[in-house]
Amino acid sequence: MSESQEQYEEVVEERKTVNRQPQGVFKAVIYTLCIGTSLFHVWYNTFGTLSDYWRNSLHFGLLGAIGLLLFPLSKRGGKLTLAIDSLLAGAVVVAGVYPIFMEEALFERNQQMIVSDFLFAGLAIVLALEICRRTVGWIIPFLSLFFLTYVLWWGAWLEGAFRFNGLSLKTLLYRMYFTDEGLFGLTASISSTYVFMFILFAAFLLHSGGGNCIIALARSVTHKITGGPGLVAVMASGLMGTISGSAIANTVSTGAITIPMMKKAGFKPKFAAGVETAASTGGQIMPPIMGAGAFIMAEWTQVPYLTIISIAFLPAMMYFCSVGFYVYFEARKNHIAPPDDITDPPMKVLIDSLPFFLPIGVLVGMLLSGFSPTYSAGFAIIAVIVASCMNKLRKRVAIPEALHQTWNEIVASLVAGGKNMVVTGILLVTVGTIIGPLNMTGASIQFSQMIVEWSAGNLLLACILITGASLLLGMGLPVTAAYIVLAVLAAPALQNMLLASSPLVQEMLQPDRLKALIQAPEFLSQLMMLQPELAAQAMLAANDSTVLQALSQNPAIIPALAAVNPAIETLQIGYLLTAHMIVYWVSQDSNVTPPVCLAAFAGAAIAGSSPMKTGLTAWKLAKGLYIIPLLFAYTPFINGTAVEHVTVFLFGTLGMFAFASLMTGQLYRLQYPWERVVLVLVAFLLFVPILWIQVSAVCLFVAVFYYNWKFSSAPHFMAQGA
Repeated sequence: MSESQEQYEEVVEERKTVNRQPQGVFKAVIYTLCIGTSLFHVWYNTFGTLSDYWRNSLHFGLLGAIGLLLFPLSKRGGKLTLAIDSLLAGAVVVAGVYPIFMEEALFERNQQMIVSDFLFAGLAIVLALEICRRTVGWIIPFLSLFFLTYVLWWGAWLEGAFRFNGLSLKTLLYRMYFTDEGLFGLTASISSTYVFMFILFAAFLLHSGGGNCIIALARSVTHKITGGPGLVAVMASGLMGTISGSAIANTVSTGAITIPMMKKAGFKPKFAAGVETAASTGGQIMPPIMGAGAFIMAEWTQVPYLTIISIAFLPAMMYFCSVGFYVYFEARKNHIAPPDDITDPPMKVLIDSLPFFLPIGVLVGMLLSGFSPTYSAGFAIIAVIVASCMNKLRKRVAIPEALHQTWNEIVASLVAGGKNMVVTGILLVTVGTIIGPLNMTGASIQFSQMIVEWSAGNLLLACILITGASLLLGMGLPVTAAYIVLAVLAAPALQNMLLASSPLVQEMLQPDRLKALIQAPEFLSQLMMLQPELAAQAMLAANDSTVLQALSQNPAIIPALAAVNPAIETLQIGYLLTAHMIVYWVSQDSNVTPPVCLAAFAGAAIAGSSPMKTGLTAWKLAKGLYIIPLLFAYTPFINGTAVEHVTVFLFGTLGMFAFASLMTGQLYRLQYPWERVVLVLVAFLLFVPILWIQVSAVCLFVAVFYYNWKFSSAPHFMAQGA
């Protein structure tokens, strides 16, 4: 085992959740379950023919059993606890298998449930909440119970828009367990297909040595640049994000190497940990995995997965550049010279690492060829095994020994895939008990309308409200869960507000144009189907200018406009993706924002720094999480042409450079106050999507930079170079 791998294992051991360590027969059971679970998912996602419902129920049963055995009921453990957890593990497997054998009988009874149906439906929900409690805490179970009881009884006590008369227990259990509205719905499908396959792919790649190659490549590329060790963290986390997608996993894996490296170079511990945290957070916005976000968006928006990851690439690169700019300026500010350690040339490291880039090449190539993400991931896993054998043979390892090592890596990867999927998998299944009630009651639609009302139609204020909501949710929810909940609650409102700001929709909402539309029978019939309450207003609006004006300012009428204008329908799809991207990006802020910033706490543990100071530093470095979503909202960064994407990227990246400079007070030398004031203006103007304004801002920035360099009073910076 290499030194970096040993450091990684030590850090993981320190940060590990209180769970059982498999030994003896218990270890054999866990390993068998994990291997079986991984093989089942590989088989299904490449060659299988099970229905989605059956696959999701088995997915829940297998992962639930692993979770109950790994995460004990009591921290003290003991034989009694193990016996209870073993019984519960058996029960969750039966609860996962039960629908497969009883689904046909249930339909023969015309969906009339019997005692065993009630028993296993209730058991599945209770066990899902219990496993979630053990792995991620009380917040998800609390929210689930909150919404389930809202559906059952206390919703009838409310008045106004959120009043709901309630469902019977029988109906609720049926819809939560035997349909795709609850446990085994959309999020469970995403978990059992895309997420599992890519987490398994990451496990194979990391166990074959891919993580070490990423670190080595990042060091070789950045070691001659000012702030090189910090840039290693940024680049390594970006590359690791292509195969991982967990901010905490990125922090403890790459941070075990990069944080001590940064401290040794002269960076302060809190800054070193903050850089690693901010960069690792970027792993969840970096294609192709994006912490499951790309898969969820693809299912939700019906936009092809390949389109989503291609659109997400440039914003992710802008984010990593923004973190790198902070590192560079901090290094110049504190006179930290490039490291003098000797590394192999980048080309040599790249050639040595080629076997580990083969699987990524296979994955991307198959995606571009039109194969599904899950099918592509299955063959990418095979490519990892081939690449591992090639690497050992290239190093002249004897064939029997090479095969033996590769076999051990395969087994270890299958086990790691099953274990690593427990938390995410159970979380995504359990979130179905939150999404189901929200959709059943229409509460998500009411919440979206509240956002529109609170923001008074102001897009910036709506983005701020959604960011605040994401931070509050992120204090208790994992990032993926926070995104899912916010996507249900806020994305529709945000989509309508984005649409309302587009020139085409604004033209159609002009009172005279809208009055003509209202008088067209096909528009009125579409409005009656989509928004019955607005149809009555529309009939009055034909003869009442006040009602017509109010109707033209109501974003809820936009879906009816789309029904009669195909161009607006196309815009709807684009802005739906934009809304989801905004929500997904701001959902990442809980990784870096105190008081609850788990990724920052993990980095602080490695650096030996204050967790809260580390969190504040990471929050400062990760400002791109707040600025770039505004570019999504106000520029064609997402919903535009390829040329527009590149234009926004170039000017926006320079804007992030100017912003990082003014935040650190450093350019070529320390800035005068007036220079910082000018840079505030420059950064703002570079984000304005008007070409002549952006070009003027570039000229102004060049003038400030020239003055800063020409009248430099710190000659040692010149000796350092760039």
